[in-house]
Amino acid sequence: MLGKLLKYDLKRQAKLLLAAYLVVGLTAGISAIFRLVNANFEDATGVMNIVSGLTSGMATLAIVVMVAGTLIYTVLYFRKNLFKDEGYLMHTLPVKSWQLYFSKLIAGTLYSYLSILVAIAALCLAFLHIPNLPEIISQALAAGVPEWFFAVTLFILALSMPVCLIQFYVSLVFGYTVRTNTKTPVNKDLMSVISYIVLYMAQQIISLGAILIWALANIGSITDSDLLDSVEMAGTQAATEVFGMFKGIYAITIVLMVFLSVGLSVLSVWRMKKHLDLS
Repeated sequence: MLGKLLKYDLKRQAKLLLAAYLVVGLTAGISAIFRLVNANFEDATGVMNIVSGLTSGMATLAIVVMVAGTLIYTVLYFRKNLFKDEGYLMHTLPVKSWQLYFSKLIAGTLYSYLSILVAIAALCLAFLHIPNLPEIISQALAAGVPEWFFAVTLFILALSMPVCLIQFYVSLVFGYTVRTNTKTPVNKDLMSVISYIVLYMAQQIISLGAILIWALANIGSITDSDLLDSVEMAGTQAATEVFGMFKGIYAITIVLMVFLSVGLSVLSVWRMKKHLDLS
C-alpha cells in the first residue's frame, strides 16, 4: 500500500513541479543564447552585455525560487493532504498512519533531490560553464583536505533534505493535534509555527551542547596553545591537524541527525494515529 500511496503523491506533486522545471530550463536556455551571442558578436554599444547579464540574473532568480519553492510546496502539500479538507478522505483509507507519513516524506525528499539536480544543470546551462570537479578535488587533496571529507560532506547534505522535511512535518503534526482546556478556537497554523520555532531552538541547543562537550573532551580550550599552533602551521600539515581535530564533529552531526529524525518521525506517526482530530 505504501507503494500505491507514493505513486499517488509523486503524480500529484509532479504537475506543478515539472512545470517549474520547464520554466527554469527555458530561462536558463535564454541566458545561454544571449551569452553565446554576446561572446561571438561584436557589440560596440554594450547593449548585448547588459541583456546577457539581465537574462543570467533572471535565470539565477528562477533557480533559487524553484529550489525554495519545492521545499515550501512539499510542506504545504503535506499540510493540505493530511490536515485540511483532503485529510478527511486520506485518514479514512485502509492504510496505516505511518504509510501516509512516509509516503509524503519519500516523495518530498525525491523531489527535493530532483530540484537540486535541475538547479545545478540549469546553472551550468545559464552560465555556459561546467565546473571541473576532478581538478577541484585534486587541488583540495593537495592542500591537505582528507578524502573522507568529500564523501561525508555529500552524505550530510543528502541527509539534510529528509531531516529538514521531518522538522516541518512534526511541527505541522503538533500544530494540528494540539489540545487546549478552553473552548476558544486555536489557530493550528500558528501553533505549527510556534512548534517549529521551539523545535528548532531545542535542536540547536542539543547540537551545540553535544559539539561543545566533544570539543572540550578532545580538543581542550579554544585558547589552548597547541590548538593555536596547529592553526598557524603552513600548508598541508595545518590542514591535516585541523581536520583531524574536528573530524568528530561530523560524526556527532550524523548521529544527531539520524536519531532526531527517527525520533521525530515516530512521534509524528504516533500523534497522527492517537491525537489527530479534523473536526
